Amino acid sequence: MLFKDRLEIWNPGSLPYGLTTAKLRKPHSSIPANPLLAEPMYLAGFIERMGTGTGDIIRLCEEAGLKKAPEFLQEEIFKTILWRKNTEDKYAVGVNGGVKDILVLIESNPGINVSNIKSLLNVPQRTIERGINQLKKENKIEFKGAPKTGGYYRIIDFLMILCFNSIK
Repeated sequence: MLFKDRLEIWNPGSLPYGLTTAKLRKPHSSIPANPLLAEPMYLAGFIERMGTGTGDIIRLCEEAGLKKAPEFLQEEIFKTILWRKNTEDKYAVGVNGGVKDILVLIESNPGINVSNIKSLLNVPQRTIERGINQLKKENKIEFKGAPKTGGYYRIIDFLMILCFNSIK
């Protein structure tokens, strides 16, 4: 479930016997629910090492500067909560005023291009291009589509980065 301030991932199962939510925060052994599936997934490279996933999630959340560490809850179901950055400080790190305006426009207008940004901000195209180059360099935005047929810019979201980093 996606909320304004968090992503909740629900699993109807429960943690294996002996594994607690507190143990998920520390190095722990792998206790796969189905070892017959886990072994070929490991050998095929879809999982790096068994028992390291929650540590990787915690580390990636810290590196992304999320407002809280991820939460692991075992209730009737198992739940993982990933908290987003505060909306007030979402663009605070390394983004000056003009570049922040570009970033806000790209986020609030999916599929926007340079000419649209130029008309909305009423600044020279070269200024827009410098800001876009800075944002691309900082891995905050990416260009999608073909430049000749009219591509667009979009925000690179932390969750996308988390997914891409976990796929080898």
